[in-house]
Amino acid sequence: VVQSIPHILYGVILNILVLVFQIIAAAILLWYHRSNKPALRNATSLLYGYEAIMLLCGLSCSTILNSGTNAISYIIFSSIFPIIILDIPWRILCFKFSWDVLFILFALLFKNRDIFFTDLVNFLLCATCSLICLVVVISSRLDEIRNHRKAVEADRTDELTGLWNHRYFS
Repeated sequence: VVQSIPHILYGVILNILVLVFQIIAAAILLWYHRSNKPALRNATSLLYGYEAIMLLCGLSCSTILNSGTNAISYIIFSSIFPIIILDIPWRILCFKFSWDVLFILFALLFKNRDIFFTDLVNFLLCATCSLICLVVVISSRLDEIRNHRKAVEADRTDELTGLWNHRYFS
């Protein structure tokens, strides 16, 4: 089925508005980080908040506001975005899974049957690739953290005796 030009233009405009909103939200988060140094401890929760806002905008644009077209931009966005969060793997997977379930429910409710099944196939392919990438990225990040801890511990202890050295106390 060929879509009309105004309908495609509507989808493009919605995606541009989401992109502008993302840039504004990223600038606000960057300003917040620079103005409040203690807030750096909450960087992961801020990333979850930023991601939730972006996924909500993308979800509403791809399903409710633009129900006549495929939601490939949201599907790609929701597949790539969780990779940037460094957190406990089960928390990232729960976050991603909850948004995936919301997308499937919204697409089922607001899209016609053919577009829903096309979106579902695209979604399952992207989600599978995303989960594989997520596992690789998280495992490599956790290895980096383990190696850093070992290096810090080796730096703070004496090689011969295994006791703490002067770096441990400073």
